[in-house]
Amino acid sequence: MVKISVIIPTYNKGGRLALTLKSFCCQTTSIPYEIILVDGGEIPDNEVERFMSQIPLRIIRVKNHGRSATRNAGIWASKGDLLIFCDADLIVEPEYIDAHWMAHKSKSKTLIHGRKKEIPYVRFFEDPRNPHKGLLKEYKDYTLSNKIMSFNITEEDISNNMDKIRRLGHAQDRLERTVQHMFEKGIERYKVPWLAADTANMSLMRAFAIEIGLFREDFGLDWAPEDLEFGYRLYKAGGSFEQTCYRTDAYHLAHARINWKEIAKKGYQLFQKMYPEESLISEIAEVLVEQKGTIDSLLK
Repeated sequence: MVKISVIIPTYNKGGRLALTLKSFCCQTTSIPYEIILVDGGEIPDNEVERFMSQIPLRIIRVKNHGRSATRNAGIWASKGDLLIFCDADLIVEPEYIDAHWMAHKSKSKTLIHGRKKEIPYVRFFEDPRNPHKGLLKEYKDYTLSNKIMSFNITEEDISNNMDKIRRLGHAQDRLERTVQHMFEKGIERYKVPWLAADTANMSLMRAFAIEIGLFREDFGLDWAPEDLEFGYRLYKAGGSFEQTCYRTDAYHLAHARINWKEIAKKGYQLFQKMYPEESLISEIAEVLVEQKGTIDSLLK
């Protein structure tokens, strides 16, 4: 019987997705699990079908109605008691599934935040496995140094050289730096512990996710803090937030984020409209998007 469902939403990830799936081929777990790949775009068949004999992988193809709808489709299709959300451009540690599972012992209303570390050097490339295949369209006019062009990551690295990936994955985005600071200080001391609800790498019990009401699908197609809104409702429903050991770490194959600031501002404005009485949402946008002030202004 399946105990764990790993939900991976994807939209035209190609080579990055192949590296993610390869890292699940290297899992050490003996716990029955499934991987639900929810495709809102057009995955090349040759990038995923070869993994189906190596891992318990199911592919669900949906119309692209946004990230919330894609994740919800994965939840409804899932069979496991525990849900692990993992983005389609992360390389995970070999004990990733076991570590998320162990973190939930006797905890029915806890969200486990897994650390996300950035591999910034590959953000220019269409396919991190082979930089010479070409650059992402946002960087077509760039001329990159030979050193940058040498930062490839292969499936062989994941099988036999995870230390290389750990070395390259040394950076953190602003949200992750903020959340790590909160955990170091004691996340329960902050008014906004729900910032730990980053669906790039997190887990919670399926029954609690359904009780909360899944992800709101009215955020639309653009990037938005729909996962933080989910975390906000989880917090209001009596949920807690924890972080476990390095074994839940995941390494993000960075990519272009054009006009991210403007898109993020619109997302937080929509979040605020959903809860007009909650001024903390606008304060969070100031810290994370405008980069004004620090999260310690939101200590209790």
